[in-house]
Amino acid sequence: MIAALRAWEDDASVQFIMIDHVDGTRGFCSGGDMEILSAPGKKGEANARSFFEKEYRLNEMIATFPKPCITFLDGKVMGCGVGLAKMGTYQVATERTELSMPETGIGLFPNAGATWFLPQLEGEIGTWLALTGARMIGEDTIAVGLSSHYCPTNQLTELKLALTKYGVDVLNECQTSADFSQAQHLEEMERLFSGSCAVQIYSKLNKGNEWAKAQATKISAKSPVSIKIALRQMRTGTYLGTVA
Repeated sequence: MIAALRAWEDDASVQFIMIDHVDGTRGFCSGGDMEILSAPGKKGEANARSFFEKEYRLNEMIATFPKPCITFLDGKVMGCGVGLAKMGTYQVATERTELSMPETGIGLFPNAGATWFLPQLEGEIGTWLALTGARMIGEDTIAVGLSSHYCPTNQLTELKLALTKYGVDVLNECQTSADFSQAQHLEEMERLFSGSCAVQIYSKLNKGNEWAKAQATKISAKSPVSIKIALRQMRTGTYLGTVA
């Protein structure tokens, strides 16, 4: 992908980039990188470090690319896939979009730029997503700011053809706003997920209502160290000025 972007950057015939998943796959989600990196990572071998360095450079490259990048989120969009998508100029979600940052459940941390884009979300939505690994379905991704447009799956082919024929202005015909299905919990989300101590947040959730206790249950299944790192990311990320 880095090689392709470098080739297209100065190619006058390329007006914008479309990033999509291969037909028949689940979407922007593989998990294969974790499987590949787990064993050498435990041994401290250099190829794990090299992989992440390339991946993060790619994220930055997409974010600063001089031409529009459009990602199609028709399926599962998890972890590094969210990074690929969110770094782009536009993200097109569908009813099949299932977006999450599940890293705290595998002893990692929300990566691929999450330190930058999750704290930008309203209130403590980013902290909630980072700590619980909660999934955003379909239009909810637009509602919270993790996608820019919505298009039903059965209209995607038509949209892509129109884009190649008429350019990015075609996106203006897509839906760009939606109501958040968790809107009734936004106030308590901001109150309960505030602060810089993971233990205190967990305690507040455990003393809360049924919804709050459900979030505490999700967190209790994650890596405690990962939870603390993710929370520090959300607080540090507030002060970051660039993707780099």
